Amino acid sequence: CSHATSLAGVFSSADWIYVSDSYLAIEILTAVFVFLFYLFLIVKIEKRLHKNIAVSILSVMLVSIFVLSGILHSVDSRTDRISYRSGERCDEFLIRRDGEVALISSAQNSKNVAYDTLDYLNELRITSVDMYYFTHYSYGIEDTLEVLLPRVLIDEIYLPFPQNEDELSLIKRYEEICREYRTEIELVARGGIIPISDIGVMHAYSVPYGEGTSTNAFAIIDGDMRYTYLSSGMLTVEPELSREYISVSDALIFGRHGKRYTDSLTISENYPRIKTLIFSSENLYLSQESYVLYDKNGCKIYSHPSKIDIYLEAD
Repeated sequence: CSHATSLAGVFSSADWIYVSDSYLAIEILTAVFVFLFYLFLIVKIEKRLHKNIAVSILSVMLVSIFVLSGILHSVDSRTDRISYRSGERCDEFLIRRDGEVALISSAQNSKNVAYDTLDYLNELRITSVDMYYFTHYSYGIEDTLEVLLPRVLIDEIYLPFPQNEDELSLIKRYEEICREYRTEIELVARGGIIPISDIGVMHAYSVPYGEGTSTNAFAIIDGDMRYTYLSSGMLTVEPELSREYISVSDALIFGRHGKRYTDSLTISENYPRIKTLIFSSENLYLSQESYVLYDKNGCKIYSHPSKIDIYLEAD
């Protein structure tokens, strides 16, 4: 069975071909195709007519694998969503809009984190990603790319515009890995917008590589809706900038990343616009008075969710 389903990887060597093995129907059809193909190679067919019939059947099955995979993937990708998942070493966002897919990663990148991401994509039957945004630079990104690129089609990777020589050096290392898979690397300046369909992802802040923990911030802008992510430590490093972003947010996520900042902060300010409030950082708390007011305003408050859909409909 593993040999059969691995055929999807062989089919996916070109930019314009991809077969997902995360659908049961595709797994079964591929397994049957491989079995019949092996049988065709082993069994000697004397009559030309019978051989032509066998080739026709195999050809139809092969085309069916591509067509069915395309149909299933197209149907599955039409659900608009903005989702957030959090782990010990990873804060990750998934955006789906009009069939396009974006991933945003604020993580202590490593192969283990990359395999977690791969499991997440397989769970959602996502076989290709239009945009993958890394919020900061890390040597661990190389491990992430080496795990994901052979298994998932990634069109473009976005990184903050380099702020020092170390980040320029890291870009060259990333480009060497991406070149084989024809994945483009794009750079975004602070305040710049990365498009994904009609949604914009704004790069808000990142600490230069080598100058402290990977504190970062970004915003997802969906029409009048704004989702803001602040890594742990943003309120310590950039308190005024952080509160400026908070004041215009409909959904606010305080992430885990930036663990080097261990000062505990209690948030007592109240922002009536916020409809969803997520605390993943171990260092941030909401005062009891603020909790009552947010709850009264209908704000949904979550503490350390592993996976959650945060998509908001406009009023």
